[in-house]
Amino acid sequence: MTFQDYIFLSVVMGPLAILGDILASFLKRCANLKDCGTILGPHGGFLDRFDSMWLVYPFMYWYSLEYLDYTHSPNYDFDKVHLY
Repeated sequence: MTFQDYIFLSVVMGPLAILGDILASFLKRCANLKDCGTILGPHGGFLDRFDSMWLVYPFMYWYSLEYLDYTHSPNYDFDKVHLY
């Protein structure tokens, strides 16, 4: 990645993380929930740790496919895989 890609991604993904957290909080308020589970006790549920990633991951996936020339399915030849 170029330095410009790093700068662009940091400028875009920071606000997307905040918006993802706000979106998750809004959806939880609409459902009258405080946390998405009880696994982590007073820190909220397990899914509460990933609220900010709801918009970041799809954007990064799209950006990497569209502008960074990454592919989502590499050319593996699975016919020649031996598991023994």
